[in-house]
Amino acid sequence: DEAHERGVVPVVVGGSCMYLDWLVHGEPDAAKSDPKVAEEIEVELQQFKDALDWDGALALLIDADPDRTPRIVRNNWRQLARQLEA
Repeated sequence: DEAHERGVVPVVVGGSCMYLDWLVHGEPDAAKSDPKVAEEIEVELQQFKDALDWDGALALLIDADPDRTPRIVRNNWRQLARQLEA
C-alpha cells in the first residue's frame, strides 16, 4: 500500500513463494514454535541428517501424522521439523 501511495510499483524478487503469499495474504495464523520442542526435534533429526537418511526422518512424521506427509517437499529438513513440532 505504501509503495502505491508513493506512485511506484513494487518488484518482489528472490526468496520463496511463502514470502509472496505473506505479502498478498498476510502472515499465516500458524501456531508459534516452542523453542524447547524445536530443539528436541532438531536433536532427534540430527542423526538422520548426518546419515543423509531423509526416508528415515520422514518415517517419524508418518508415525506421528501420516496425513501431513504428502505436503512435505523432499529434503526440506526445516519443513519436516516444523511439521513434527505441530
